[in-house]
Amino acid sequence: MDQRHQRTADRSGLRTTINREWGLLSEALNWAKGELEWLLPNPVMGRLLREPEGRLRWLSREQAKRLVDAAREQPRAGYLADFLELALNIGMRHGEMLGLEWSDRGVTSPCRYSSHDALCA
Repeated sequence: MDQRHQRTADRSGLRTTINREWGLLSEALNWAKGELEWLLPNPVMGRLLREPEGRLRWLSREQAKRLVDAAREQPRAGYLADFLELALNIGMRHGEMLGLEWSDRGVTSPCRYSSHDALCA
């Protein structure tokens, strides 16, 4: 990484943005190498910046209640309130919930195994 990018990343915390831009460049170069058979080196390979861990954010009980109540008031969002209540009670993100399959639930155990941990009823 050149010094300009390093100073920018350290000063303003833009490591994620820089990684996204470099990732796009890397994908474009890899595509050109594979599809067009260009003989280009990939200068980005192995140079991504270390990013800070994502922050955890918790809703208070009052915030959760307001969120579910607001969802119930939406006339075109039939199951949204139920979906939100389920998500809040089991602590899963929407992508994990939408990806659930019957095989995720153990036959002998009431636990559901997600990508992160086991959730037991």
